[in-house]
Amino acid sequence: MKKTFFNYENSLLIILFLTFGLMFMDRMSFTFLMPFIVKDLGLSNTQSGLVLGILSLFFGLSTIIFSSISDLLGSKKKMLIVFVLLFSVATLAVGLIEDVTSMIVIRAIMGITEGPVIPLILAIVLAESTVSRRGFNMGLVKGSAPLMSGVLAPMILIPIAINYHWKWGFYVLSIPGFIMAIIIWKYIKEPKMQNDEAESKPTFKELQKVFAQRNIWLCMLISIFYTANLTSFLGFSPLFVSNVLNYTESQLQIFLTVFGIGCFIWFFTIPSISDKFGRKPTLLFFAFFSMFLPLIMATFTMNFGLTIGVILLLTCAFGYMPLFDSIIPAESVPHKYAASVIAGTILTGEVIGGTFGPVISGIMADKYDLHAPFYVGAIAAGIAFILSLGIKETKPDFV
Repeated sequence: MKKTFFNYENSLLIILFLTFGLMFMDRMSFTFLMPFIVKDLGLSNTQSGLVLGILSLFFGLSTIIFSSISDLLGSKKKMLIVFVLLFSVATLAVGLIEDVTSMIVIRAIMGITEGPVIPLILAIVLAESTVSRRGFNMGLVKGSAPLMSGVLAPMILIPIAINYHWKWGFYVLSIPGFIMAIIIWKYIKEPKMQNDEAESKPTFKELQKVFAQRNIWLCMLISIFYTANLTSFLGFSPLFVSNVLNYTESQLQIFLTVFGIGCFIWFFTIPSISDKFGRKPTLLFFAFFSMFLPLIMATFTMNFGLTIGVILLLTCAFGYMPLFDSIIPAESVPHKYAASVIAGTILTGEVIGGTFGPVISGIMADKYDLHAPFYVGAIAAGIAFILSLGIKETKPDFV
């Protein structure tokens, strides 16, 4: 029988691609609407920072707690539906707030409801993917994050805020979540475990042993330094290109859009390369080149066109994320532990790297200048590369 494009694997991929990207659109919505929210609610810089940071903290904690529960219960589909519905309700609730206290509370709730979505989706993709397509599938789904949150979200939210009110942006964003929950319930099956895994559910003691494996704790460490590089770059490149390179607002918008598109392309290209050449060689190659983007930004003065070309090419510096935070951890353990190890990697990167990276970069920028955050990022990228040397190959036909 001839295979059709819309077989179960491809249909699953489309549904989870949209769900994954939608969650990141909801998460990043506050960033794009911040100028409107700050003006309306009269937030100070400290309050704005707290509103931004509170989500990451609860996001990371929720990721590991509920993903481990899903592994212990053996139910991925049901929990995914529940959390997609909950983060849609939380997004809707943001539009109802009237003061900074309620905004902080709702943002914390958003973090709790969004945290488990990433590892649950990736665990389902891992279980249902053809082995030869596993890297491509995982990378494509993760690529929806920069595409939908970095490119599509500002195109939708900013015009709504300008022409109506910023609250309507959250109302509009909440609707697709309810739709996706229904689609997941109707079309996605509970992922099948391997025969030996289906006989018993994981225990807490077994879960502890899983996290002691070398690949797992190394991936968690890599996640910390990768995230420090990423958040330093994202946090300070808009200020750098505006204040140092003197880009206009329209050029800044193009810069950020190209960055999102580049990350999307590399997020599924690099895992696809790993399907052909193995996980570890691919990880090492791109982890090494991850040092070049921040160094080039800090040391070379280029015209706008050349800068855009460099950004599109060297976003490969961030495109290897799916390897260490999803594919290698998930392939290093039985499928029944996949959500937990993915969640653990995300947790450490979010809470440690995502917090200390921009803080250290900010301190160095105040002490020296706006070039400093890129050097901080380059050092973090170099440490991530060194840690990658210790990873064991996990691709089944390369082991």
